[in-house]
Amino acid sequence: MGGVHMSCFGSKHELLQVADHVIAHYYQRVPFVRNHPQAIDLDMLVMELMGGSIKMFPLSKDGSMLGMTAHERLIIRMELEDGTIICDTLRPKDIVIDSSLAGFHNTGVRNFTLAHEIGHQLLHIYYPLLALSDQLEEDCADIIAEGLLLPECLVRASMAFFQFPDTLSHISRSQLDMNYPSFKKMARQLGVQRQLLANRMKYLHILTSDVPYRHTLSLMEAG
Repeated sequence: MGGVHMSCFGSKHELLQVADHVIAHYYQRVPFVRNHPQAIDLDMLVMELMGGSIKMFPLSKDGSMLGMTAHERLIIRMELEDGTIICDTLRPKDIVIDSSLAGFHNTGVRNFTLAHEIGHQLLHIYYPLLALSDQLEEDCADIIAEGLLLPECLVRASMAFFQFPDTLSHISRSQLDMNYPSFKKMARQLGVQRQLLANRMKYLHILTSDVPYRHTLSLMEAG
């Protein structure tokens, strides 16, 4: 998947281009069907396109660590709640997701965590000589994750599938917003958190308000 060389680094657009390049390879394996949009299969992306594997282990007791990835051979040691110690060897490109994210109700968080760890791998593939601060690398991995989970073609096809207008001001987390039920279904269909979907729709100029996802309607809007 190498071959994309960017002359400069730093913009969100450039990082999303990395995600787009990977998704183009993905859709060669899993043909894109515009009238039946499906969530990105991250497990397949990791295992078949990147050559890694996905494992689930208890990474932290307080939820402070939800995922990790290996850039070289690594032995990890974990303690279970009953005191049992388990060790495992990670190969380069392997990803570990915290076992607390198992279950359907955690799909959005699990998928974002997995895509975020893929983002770390892609940063090392596309920018092997770049030294980033920890926080900047985390921010860059977040941007790539957004692009992997919600490529523009998939977002727009999903909007058509759920009969959204081409653009709208914002989404309000209220049954008074006639678009909210479809928005919830769309996020669930794509396996993402609603806030992430709203942010992506804002970036694509589908949602036009500076506050694209609102938790309540104002009194004027409600009336």
